[in-house]
Formats: sequence, C-alpha cells, structure tokens
Amino acid sequence: MEFLEKADIPAGRTLLGLSALPSNHPLNMGMLGMHGSYATNMKTQECDVLIAIGMRFSDRITGVPSKYAPQAKIIHLDIDKAEIDKVIKTDVAVVGDCKQSLPSITRLLNKNVHREWRDSFEEYRQQEQEKVIEKDIHPTEGPLLMGEVTNVVTEATHNEAVLVNDVGQNQMISSRY
Repeated sequence: MEFLEKADIPAGRTLLGLSALPSNHPLNMGMLGMHGSYATNMKTQECDVLIAIGMRFSDRITGVPSKYAPQAKIIHLDIDKAEIDKVIKTDVAVVGDCKQSLPSITRLLNKNVHREWRDSFEEYRQQEQEKVIEKDIHPTEGPLLMGEVTNVVTEATHNEAVLVNDVGQNQMISSRY
C-alpha cells in the first residue's frame, strides 16, 4: 500500500488479488476484467502507464490481448519469470518477490498527487451504479438476487462478514458486492 499511497496511483484488483488492498481504500478502484467494475476497465484502456504486480494477464482480465491498454507502457513485476511477456508485451519487467522489490522501488519514488486522474473514475462509477449495481442490490421485483443478499449481509454485519463460496457466478457476485 505504501507504493500506491506515495505515488497516488489508483489500483484495480484481480480476483486473486482482492485481499491486497482493502475494499474501502480510497485508491481501490475495483476489480478488473469481465466481472470487474466498469470504471476500472474503462480507465485501464485510457491509462498511459500500467503497473501489474503479480498479474497473469488472463483473458478474463484482458479480453483480446492486442486491444488491452493499447497506449500504455506496461511495467510488470512478477516472481515467476515465465509470466513476463506471456500474454501482454511489457515495456519494463521486474522479476522478483514484490515483498522485496516494491519497498526498493517505493524508496525511489517522489510523493505525487493525481487527484484529477482519480476523480475521472467517478463518471464511470456513477454510470455503473445507476445502470447495474442498483438493479443488483435493490431490485424492485422478483426473487432474491445474489447481489441483493450479499449487500444485505454486508450492511447487517457492518462490512465484517466472512463469506465463503465456491467457484462460479456466485464467486463473481460475492467478489463484486
């Protein structure tokens, strides 16, 4: 988190990286990919630099690799050398354990503020909230929806619930809400 906070970089998370950053952290912009947030995916396509830490760049995240963040310089940190350039061509590769490499990189950074860039996510978030999320968590009719139940449990437990689920659509819904 120190790396993100010092650089003031908005972060998107993958399913396997959800616990790397608290869901209520101001730099957490949401999950990436086909089951992720609209804002995070749209802004990924607009970014000029994309820093991937321990990311496989699976097709569930990138879609068509040649169209993924096409203008971005890609910096890829991974402990597994085989993941570098496997799906997405990187401009800068760092092979190593991020627990060791990130603190070293963080020390080299100047403190930054990117308020305008962070704020630019809000329009997309609002669109998704109105067109998708509200219907998922506050439906006006029909049977209970997974998003609705997840939201009720989250609110009732003041965001302290531990939800355990199996793979499938329920995994995506619980990760989202």
